Amino acid sequence: MLLPLALGVLLQAAPFAPMEYPGADPALGERIRTLCPLPTTLNRAALVANEERLAARVRDARRSVTGVQWRELACGRALLQIIDAPSARGSHLMSPGTSWGAGAIDGALRALALAPADRPAGELLALLTTADAEPEDLPRLAALMRAAVDSGVRAPVVLRACSDFAVRSGDAASTHACADTALAAGLDSTWHLLRLTRQAFREGDSLGGVAHFIDGAGAAHDTLAQLDVDWHLQWFVSPAERAAWSEVDDSSRGTWVRDRLIERDVRDGRPPGSRLAEHFARLEHVEKNFRLSIPSESRSASRSKAGVFQGVTETGESTNGTTWNEYRRWQVDFDDRGVIYMRFGAPDKIAVNTPAAGARAYMTWRYDIDGTPMFVTFGEVDYDGSAGTTTLMTGIVGTWQCGLDQWRCSMAERGAIPQEQVQRLREADREYIGIATTKDDNSPPSQRPIHAVAQLAQLWDPVSEEPLAVIAYGLRLGDLNVVKDSAGRESARVLLALARWHPLTAEWKEDSLTREFLVPKARSSETHLTGFATLAGVGGVGSWGLTAAQPDRRWGRAYGTAVPNRGDAVALSSLIVAPESRGLSWVLRSERIYLSPGGTIKRGEPLHLFYQVRAQGAIAAAGTTIEVRSVAEGAEQPAAIQVSFTGELPDGVTGVNRILDLSQLKPGRYSMEVRVGDKTGALLARRTVILDLE
Repeated sequence: MLLPLALGVLLQAAPFAPMEYPGADPALGERIRTLCPLPTTLNRAALVANEERLAARVRDARRSVTGVQWRELACGRALLQIIDAPSARGSHLMSPGTSWGAGAIDGALRALALAPADRPAGELLALLTTADAEPEDLPRLAALMRAAVDSGVRAPVVLRACSDFAVRSGDAASTHACADTALAAGLDSTWHLLRLTRQAFREGDSLGGVAHFIDGAGAAHDTLAQLDVDWHLQWFVSPAERAAWSEVDDSSRGTWVRDRLIERDVRDGRPPGSRLAEHFARLEHVEKNFRLSIPSESRSASRSKAGVFQGVTETGESTNGTTWNEYRRWQVDFDDRGVIYMRFGAPDKIAVNTPAAGARAYMTWRYDIDGTPMFVTFGEVDYDGSAGTTTLMTGIVGTWQCGLDQWRCSMAERGAIPQEQVQRLREADREYIGIATTKDDNSPPSQRPIHAVAQLAQLWDPVSEEPLAVIAYGLRLGDLNVVKDSAGRESARVLLALARWHPLTAEWKEDSLTREFLVPKARSSETHLTGFATLAGVGGVGSWGLTAAQPDRRWGRAYGTAVPNRGDAVALSSLIVAPESRGLSWVLRSERIYLSPGGTIKRGEPLHLFYQVRAQGAIAAAGTTIEVRSVAEGAEQPAAIQVSFTGELPDGVTGVNRILDLSQLKPGRYSMEVRVGDKTGALLARRTVILDLE
């Protein structure tokens, strides 16, 4: 049975702008013409004659040949390269069929080896080799660039090539020497700081690595520097974050990158700097194992077109059918395995088929994230610069997947798969690809995941007006290790840790406590043990993460971003929404506040809404509007519920407690917004919260 994919369905799971590995000079041809003396006539015949004359001079000089003579020959060949002249005839020490670009690099290598202080030779070699994402013999190139720098060459392109080739070939001393020299001269700060970042993490210097990366992002004031940072960001930020990065002003780039990285560390329950360290560790692995080998002249076509692969049966056997790829690469540095690995790291499980002669090989990776599996399957493709099972595919099933996924296994064992099941599988695989190529994770592996939910709110003390925070949490009982005492009482002991990032003060804070939960006798598979904690004096939280841990590798997390309370003349606190059935409430200065750790809300149950208004001076007539709107993509939705009231707003902090009836709404996701305005209707403050109704 053939499992064809719909022709032309190209999954744009990662709508990123096409990128090359940074380094190539966008004005390469102009730079070469500036470096190299030109014949009076620029036609191909004149340039070929010029190269022949220079090659003869080098050949005739034999052992007395100079670095200048080799450099001028390299220039002659580079001039032919930039006009795409054919090179089938060969030349001195240049085999027939060798490109003029390769011949120019060979000539520049020989020139610099003879005369390390020859700045034009160093610049020419650096220009030619940095234009290639995969230059040959990186250690030799790094050594020659280092020798040029040690001989006094300070050309920016030479320093750039030196630090890049050195760090990529593992030459720590040259990485530091060339990058430090450039930074001392104020040249290409972003470029060299990013190379020092990689070297720092390689040496185990996490603090230095983070500092270099953030400083490099902060120094990215021109387009090329921004692209250098962007090349790294593309491997872990979401499409929305990448779009936001392009709009960040120069003065905020460093803090923007810092906050995105720390949000991930908070989310993943890791120490500060862990996500960036993991990024560079994954980069080391991917460069060694998942690099594409595509000639420079073919890279643009390989990136922009959708490749094809042979159609397959449900057992992975080849057919004569042809099917379009469902995932279009936006970059041509790494194969599809590398894209997934950069975002999620090593898979938890791997399964491969054993193809018959002439059949294609397939590989499926399984990730388990917070107790939820994710599957991605790769297959062999011809003529795309990869070797092995490298290309993302959908609709592939076989008994070889039985150790990973029971659903796929049962389909494969049945043999004939109904078309609707094939379509379901295909759609599921597309969703997995969409997640695997746009999201990321660095959470610790857990053999027994704990499902956790939590919500954090930021308020003010009504009397002192000092900030405070409250976090409500819930842990699924079925995931916890429960013990029984001598009296028959059951309990679960859990270590909770709350990490918080305060972006305005650039502070990372952590709190931990051990909680002893009493287990109710009446319970179901979805019973959650709930609680809350208050944190006096805590405000300005931008992101937070709560982890729950027990022995024998039980671990779970809940996390989120937050909007810090503003210091305006009129400001609103977080909106706290909770049905009374959650069984959680807190008394703040005699006012009862119902809390919820999250989850869906039953429409038929009254919903408690609490928030605070902080005014710096009384307002005689303030108007408040509460609106609930359906969240749907593509269009502004009218308000499904609207409640308005007016009244005096006293000076200081005022708590507002309302009960809302949502029974007339349909199931789905909604946005609740609270707006406060003055008597003229001018907006003074606004807050929103998302509701999921069932």
